Amino acid sequence: MTGYAKVSLCGNDGARAGRVTPVRRWPPYGPPARRGDVDSRLRGNDKWVKTMMSGRRADGLRVGEEFAPLEFHVSEEMNENFLHAVEDLHPRYMEGTADGPGLVHPALLINFSNNTRSPSFYLPPGMAAIHTHEDVEHSGPARVGKRFRVSWKVTGRYERRGREYQVVEAPIVDEDGVLVLTRRTTYTYTGGPHRGADGQTE
Repeated sequence: MTGYAKVSLCGNDGARAGRVTPVRRWPPYGPPARRGDVDSRLRGNDKWVKTMMSGRRADGLRVGEEFAPLEFHVSEEMNENFLHAVEDLHPRYMEGTADGPGLVHPALLINFSNNTRSPSFYLPPGMAAIHTHEDVEHSGPARVGKRFRVSWKVTGRYERRGREYQVVEAPIVDEDGVLVLTRRTTYTYTGGPHRGADGQTE
């Protein structure tokens, strides 16, 4: 994968004026892939192309299987826009230090580590992923201006009260291969063959 996804969360004018107008952009790739589409982020990687073309649902991944990784670049502008959006303008994010540029806001990294960000993530209409548990471990500073890579691996599955749960581990490394964050998230799914379809409840 050679490209890096960039997402602007609000326009420059709105951010500087304190008016936050969220705008989701997906250049240069367009919106997330639908079933049967080959997301351009996957081209050249036969493994993930086959996964997408098969229309395999995210809830079907078993222990040891992975979602396609994502690479992204956090520019100074992108980080600043996010800071205005969450109203957290602490100097550690806005200004550089003797140790290097400002820090990437951790919530931005967490946002990019949702498994729905994976180019191979797929759920059909009528299904949804529900986030049920979260564990985030910070291993080192993430510096503005660097490129990052997030990968997702299913590390556990279990059933409770008739509902299936999927545990996904998502480490993020910077362009130097240094681990900056590891996220362990538990998901359950609703709709389709799962509880929640056609008005079903617990």
